[in-house]
Amino acid sequence: MDKTQGLLENVSFPYFFIDHNLRILTSSLISAEGMFTEFLATEDISRFNNLLKKNESGIFKLKIGNSILPYRIHLEKSDAAHYHLFCFPSLQKMRN
Repeated sequence: MDKTQGLLENVSFPYFFIDHNLRILTSSLISAEGMFTEFLATEDISRFNNLLKKNESGIFKLKIGNSILPYRIHLEKSDAAHYHLFCFPSLQKMRN
């Protein structure tokens, strides 16, 4: 196990490093492979794509384990093709 993966496993919130195709490159969730959209509630996928275009934060329902809960996703663009997604549990109500 490398140092980065060891650090990510100890993060108390979901973290994803994705490319411009939404493919997960690294995550704090051990089983997180494939596309980030697999973690989004279906109705939030389009809004999430808009978030990337605008380089903003937003609240989205994430499917993690057996739960679907709202998370505030804070987006940090790494470069032209990569994004850091910091996902914090949200008590705020979802808007439709």
